[in-house]
Amino acid sequence: MMLVSSQTTIPVPRLRKYVLHESELWIFMEYIEGRTLEEAWDTLGITMKLWVAWTLRGYIRQLRLIPIPTPRVPGPTDGSGKPLRCKGHFFPEIGAGPFASYADLSAWYTRRADRAVRLDYEWSKYRGKTPSLSHSSLHFDDSEPLVLTHGDISLRNIILGKDGRLWLIDWGWAGVYPQWLEYGSMMMYTERSGLKPRLWFWLVPFMAGWYRSQYRFLRALDHALTFYD
Repeated sequence: MMLVSSQTTIPVPRLRKYVLHESELWIFMEYIEGRTLEEAWDTLGITMKLWVAWTLRGYIRQLRLIPIPTPRVPGPTDGSGKPLRCKGHFFPEIGAGPFASYADLSAWYTRRADRAVRLDYEWSKYRGKTPSLSHSSLHFDDSEPLVLTHGDISLRNIILGKDGRLWLIDWGWAGVYPQWLEYGSMMMYTERSGLKPRLWFWLVPFMAGWYRSQYRFLRALDHALTFYD
């Protein structure tokens, strides 16, 4: 959050204080007056909704332009640059890693893809159907650069402030990931909300770019992502 505040024009709550107690970290942040987009979306006119999309598109572009201190190390890092465990929509509940390199992250997803193929084979065999997944169809795309990613841009994590600005909150899943992961995370939110609101769903590619094949890869892993290392 401090990095984003210093390197971009994205409105982010200021960090007031943090307290480390035993194994728990308590963070105290600036309170932002306003409504989340989850509350306000249905009350907004089409022009305002398009302004929101255009603004978020600019925010995501700014995040992708922030210089990364360790450009080949994925995931979140501590203040010294040491990698930490990755958390988010496409990692186990307890997280994964930390990963020392982009290649390590790619290898981890490749192992998950192998497990997804095996699970699909066993399940299809049990149901007497043809497997739908294969090793040739599942490929982790490591051609895109690693960029700073929020990881959970959704209507509940955006505040339409009383000051007229659009605030981006809840950076708990932020980290350095392939550029397409932001799109995947935004699409995951729309799927879990039943593709509603529909206009938000249609605007995701405009805001984060079009990465449909990469998202299909992530969704194909499904249950394989629930296994812990």
